[in-house]
Amino acid sequence: MITYLEGRLIEEEPTHIVVEIGGIGYFIQIPVSSYKKFPSASNGIKIFTHLHVREDILQLYGFATREERHLFRLLISVSGVGPRLAQSVLSGISVEQFRACMARGDLVPLTAIPGVGKKTAQRLLVDLREKVGVETGGAGIDGQPVGEVEPDLERDAVKALISLGCRPQEAQRLVRAVHQKEAAEELTLEDLILKALQHA
Repeated sequence: MITYLEGRLIEEEPTHIVVEIGGIGYFIQIPVSSYKKFPSASNGIKIFTHLHVREDILQLYGFATREERHLFRLLISVSGVGPRLAQSVLSGISVEQFRACMARGDLVPLTAIPGVGKKTAQRLLVDLREKVGVETGGAGIDGQPVGEVEPDLERDAVKALISLGCRPQEAQRLVRAVHQKEAAEELTLEDLILKALQHA
């Protein structure tokens, strides 16, 4: 998996860039949200990438930020949403706006994006509402702001609990309960996960 590329920006268009690395030019599809966020062609750039593999093609998709790439990967995890449609979503709405739509259950901004009909927007809401609310630290599934969580330890613990089968809201509640009860102690990630599971 190619996770990022660093090189010289040779060409930049609203839907793609070309980055030269070691004499090889890499053609990378980008969403409009990433366009013009890269430095001038005279400077080196770092672009976060996702390699999409199909039977007949290898296609690189690139993003100016990890947040954009993360949302792209969440989008293509939804049934019926491919890389091209995910790219359209990111081109039509910012990561922050998408989070807000998920929190409010608001389909209107999504259906305004070319290629996203009402059924697709509903599928995105059903599949991603909880994931976006917890993983981005935005609003929770009920639309209320998620309580403050330290950006590393607690966030990683929440993700680990979700991977172990906890529902996102439950994982967040358990981690917060441990954090509040044992705030004075220095916990490792393993300790926090174990104690959270004991609270379950």
